[in-house]
Amino acid sequence: MTQDRIQQILDLFNQREHELEAEYRAYEIRLGLLEPISSVCVGGGIVLPLIAGFTLLGKPEFLSRNWELFSGSLSLLAAILTGIHTGFKCEPHQAECRRLIQALKSLAEDYEAAKVIPENELEAKLNELETRRRELRKSITVRPGNWCIRRARRELRVAKST
Repeated sequence: MTQDRIQQILDLFNQREHELEAEYRAYEIRLGLLEPISSVCVGGGIVLPLIAGFTLLGKPEFLSRNWELFSGSLSLLAAILTGIHTGFKCEPHQAECRRLIQALKSLAEDYEAAKVIPENELEAKLNELETRRRELRKSITVRPGNWCIRRARRELRVAKST
């Protein structure tokens, strides 16, 4: 294998490592937004009907003179939050993001580690890693938003420059 080919492979390892780092960071950013929203939806679906259920504990004046309106509004809001959480399939989406973060991170680390293997093994390692990368790409069922990808790339640029 020529020195030019070796350098091409090492450059590709660097490129792939950087791409994968940006991608898993984009999923981390996405998950960082989704987890609190999910918590509000799930928590609201539990707490709001509980508060509305206090009508069983006392008079309608328990919290306000318009307790029935207040109670009905809380129940409606809880149903909306639960519907949003279920309708957007938040739990499976977040689980897929977590899976992809781990898989992408692992693959990025493998590209980084491959840069120090013996020269005669570089081509085979490149083929192995590229096959794993293609297989991972085929399995992806969710994508982070474009803003997540832009932010992740920006964060990595800043981190590399410091």
